[in-house]
Amino acid sequence: MDPTQSTQSKAENSPSQLKNFSEYANKLKSLNFSQLYTKGSYLDVYDTSEGVWRVGKVLENTPNMIKINYDGWKSYYDEVKTLTFS
Repeated sequence: MDPTQSTQSKAENSPSQLKNFSEYANKLKSLNFSQLYTKGSYLDVYDTSEGVWRVGKVLENTPNMIKINYDGWKSYYDEVKTLTFS
């Protein structure tokens, strides 16, 4: 595989190829949790209480919220994360 070709293909999909940052931000704002994460999928979640990344499983999702269970932890520690933009 040609390393130059790989770099070019990545650059084509980068935010820098969009007309401006505002356009990129608007594309991100149009996304929602139900499009990004499906029930049962796994993801990396930042545990704010301990300041570490953990593996989490999506239990529920709506366009602006997901409920996550930390892998190996009791349901008592499940968290709801909301999608917000300022």
